Amino acid sequence: MRKTAIFFVLIIIFSLVVAKLFLMGRLAAAGVDLGRIEKESFKVSEESRVLEEKIVELSALTRVSSEAAKLGLVSNSQRVNMKLEIPVAFRGPR
Repeated sequence: MRKTAIFFVLIIIFSLVVAKLFLMGRLAAAGVDLGRIEKESFKVSEESRVLEEKIVELSALTRVSSEAAKLGLVSNSQRVNMKLEIPVAFRGPR
């Protein structure tokens, strides 16, 4: 009877040690994955920052103006108003 109890206690202790080792291995693997994801996140945020700077640079009014001049577009200082002869919205019968 006493040998059986000691045997079961040893089996439980061995099972707990194996479970602990298994969980430690999974935790280590998750840490490696987390590090990889953090590096990728930093890389993507850096690319995003660079692209935002490029958007700001390309959409600057001086840049747009010079590109328009290269294409032969000219600035018009006169105001142009357009009047439509047909109504924009149709008011039906009430």
